[in-house]
Amino acid sequence: MNILTGLHDEQTGTWFRGSCSSNLKINGAMKVLSGLQWVDREYPNTKRLIDFALVQPIQNDGGGILNRLFVLQQARKGALPGYRQDDIRKIAFHALEAVPGFQKSDGGFSFFFQQKSQTFYYGVKVSQGLPVSDLHGTAMMTWAIAVAVDLLGEDAPGDTKKWKCHRP
Repeated sequence: MNILTGLHDEQTGTWFRGSCSSNLKINGAMKVLSGLQWVDREYPNTKRLIDFALVQPIQNDGGGILNRLFVLQQARKGALPGYRQDDIRKIAFHALEAVPGFQKSDGGFSFFFQQKSQTFYYGVKVSQGLPVSDLHGTAMMTWAIAVAVDLLGEDAPGDTKKWKCHRP
């Protein structure tokens, strides 16, 4: 935990070294919270992280949508119960409205692009970028739906009541 303490930014509630974009700060927070979740470590006070995540502009890619939802979902565990719940619900509803834009005619999803499948994954070419779904996109957008439904709780749309969010 000492290394995380040295990387923690009190102003944003994120973890980073040097300077980086807000998107990378949210992405990094997603990784840190995921790690803390897996090793069952208590979360620090995440009030500022929630505030920071809520003021970020809406991302038009699956990565931005999922990262922000996951950070909000997990950060609630380190804040007072109900902290900014109405604002978090608005983001979750917006995410559910955005998801269909990534769905392809084959029923799956792309993740980063609404018009085509993901072409590269960690620098390796994985597709020709055709207007079809991809495995990574389908898995990640399904996860985003589950997290959004979890964030909405009783306010989730009626046809999503059976969705459950498990550890990734």
